Amino acid sequence: MRYLLLLIIFVFSFSCQTRNYRREQLNVVEIGDTSSKPKVTDKDSKENVYGPTSDSLSHGDNNLEPIEKNPIIAIDLAPALYNSFSYIELLDQMDRLGVKPKIIITSGFSSIIAALYAKYESANRVNFKMFSLLNQIKNKEAFSADWMSIVSEFIEEEFEDDRQERFKTIVILPAYNGRNIRLIKSGSVSQNLMNALNLNRANENFLIRPSLRYRKEIEKMGIDLTFYYSVFGAEDKISAPSGYLLGVYKKVRGFSRDPKARFEQIKVNNKSIDKVPNLVDQLASVRERSIVLSERALEQIQKWKKSKGSK
Repeated sequence: MRYLLLLIIFVFSFSCQTRNYRREQLNVVEIGDTSSKPKVTDKDSKENVYGPTSDSLSHGDNNLEPIEKNPIIAIDLAPALYNSFSYIELLDQMDRLGVKPKIIITSGFSSIIAALYAKYESANRVNFKMFSLLNQIKNKEAFSADWMSIVSEFIEEEFEDDRQERFKTIVILPAYNGRNIRLIKSGSVSQNLMNALNLNRANENFLIRPSLRYRKEIEKMGIDLTFYYSVFGAEDKISAPSGYLLGVYKKVRGFSRDPKARFEQIKVNNKSIDKVPNLVDQLASVRERSIVLSERALEQIQKWKKSKGSK
């Protein structure tokens, strides 16, 4: 019995030492994998179901040590139809450097890539899935009835009953309605993705979404660092444009090239925005730039940590 009691005490002591703490103003506990969402209780609550309250950290408890403070990172990916496949390479390079976004803000076709990454947390897995989709739509006109049918079936099979709020990585889909921006971050993944791709939703546009209009609302979510990216080719063109697509394309392109928008460019060579690319060639063409942008993001993270006194 004495040995059993000692074992219980040892296990309890070890579990306390391995708990990690963040965010002094909240009772927040992350256990094990720090890529998971922070588990938060109200700062005024006397009860913390995830571990000791933050008060216990200020009373000299030697068994509890704060972990290195890591920033909450968001990346904003501008829509670019098939050129948005370049984001797969960017996410892959970020993975290699350990840059893990908690939040991905995007819309249009890019939202499929973001949702797949949120689900699988692996750029390689996203690459495999999107290559499969490309093979099915390569001979279809973008946003045609056949194209939408294939994409819809892919989304339904892939996400089924998945909900955005259940992913560790949060996907946010800004919808622009007149003068208002609505940030969609919960609900059925498949339904929200199809809404983001439905060009007939004239009352709610997911493609034209100036980030300056929603940045303040994003900042309220407790994000520490946000990185903005867009993809355009040196000689982008639309091979079979509808009036709608051409209008959207010009507005998104113009906004993303606006220096005030602070979007960092990932350039592909002479790609038509609405023709299925050779995915392997496209990823290879943006690899060097993706490495640079990933390293730049890591530098910003390190500067942030230094400013907060983290190692």
